[in-house]
Amino acid sequence: MGWTSVVERDMNHTFNVAENLRKQIGAPFLQVANIYITPFAPVGEETLFNEQTKNKNGKISIQNLLVSSERLQTDFNTLEEQLAIPKETFLAESDITEEQVVNERQNVITYITKKS
Repeated sequence: MGWTSVVERDMNHTFNVAENLRKQIGAPFLQVANIYITPFAPVGEETLFNEQTKNKNGKISIQNLLVSSERLQTDFNTLEEQLAIPKETFLAESDITEEQVVNERQNVITYITKKS
């Protein structure tokens, strides 16, 4: 219950931030990928993820995605599919360093920025 309320509150905040961004850049419509990274997949909370959600005026569409270390490669495959990223862009390694995490985060940000 606690985890669900935190995620729902965060999703509402993401809608507000996205709406402000949409207005600032003058876009009629904005699609956002909201990626949650966690060591453990939440039990029974899958309905919050992998579905597009639109705000009341329909101008913001948010795709909430979950990546957990428990099912890393499966979640990477879903992420690639949902974001139309080439297959095997993300490969799960057994020993991941903090430096690799920082590099991958930057790669995702760079890719999405260039795609926009």
